Amino acid sequence: MQPAEYTELRNDIASNGLIDPIWLYQSQILDGSNRYKAVRRIKCRAD
Repeated sequence: MQPAEYTELRNDIASNGLIDPIWLYQSQILDGSNRYKAVRRIKCRAD
């Protein structure tokens, strides 16, 4: 994912919340690693 795409994703999640789930299997992210990073960054910035 390009930096501009990641910024757009992060802004979208901040505005609309996490819509697509983050898929896990045995505590490993199968799908949604960029969404996970964006959510973590948003949460850290809000504290």
